[in-house]
Amino acid sequence: MRRRSGKAAAVAGVMLFGIVAAAPAARATLIGQTVTVGLTDGGSLALSDTVVVGAGPELAPGDGSQIGGVLLPNERVDVGAEQVVLTLEEGAPNGTTGYPAGTHYLLSNLVFFDAPTALVGVNVLASNVSNLSPATVSFTSSTVSVALDTLVIGDIPGIDVGTLTLELQFQVVPEPAAAALLATGLATFGCVARRGRRPA
Repeated sequence: MRRRSGKAAAVAGVMLFGIVAAAPAARATLIGQTVTVGLTDGGSLALSDTVVVGAGPELAPGDGSQIGGVLLPNERVDVGAEQVVLTLEEGAPNGTTGYPAGTHYLLSNLVFFDAPTALVGVNVLASNVSNLSPATVSFTSSTVSVALDTLVIGDIPGIDVGTLTLELQFQVVPEPAAAALLATGLATFGCVARRGRRPA
């Protein structure tokens, strides 16, 4: 009886090792991915551009895009391998962006290559930008929204440009077949452990 339990444990161990060994290693890059960038206030401002992530800014003033048509001269949207950099310029005398109430960027299809992933967090780094709140940046498993209307640019006197760097944190989502194999392996381990504790 002990031999059979040992064989079952070995089989379960091999199954679990197979899951770990077969799990794809996430390269964690958005380079080459098609991402949609929206700029909207929920009313009259409703702009959207689909871009392929590459080297340099994806959206800039005068680039022929819808959003590029409304950006101030120093503003940019730059999606990188694992982060998004928004360069913002003071658009009103009080240091705000000058956008109407409710204006925000919405970046969607932030899905990394080489493995199914889900966003689990966004680390925000601000340079020469203030008035951030917990509601400034929100996210789902594949989107990030950044409120622009309340931000103030110009903590540094005489400099009317600031940046928000959004460091995207993600995790690999197990594929259904791998999850089923893992569940089977764990169930087998549980049965073996339970069988081993029964009195003879």
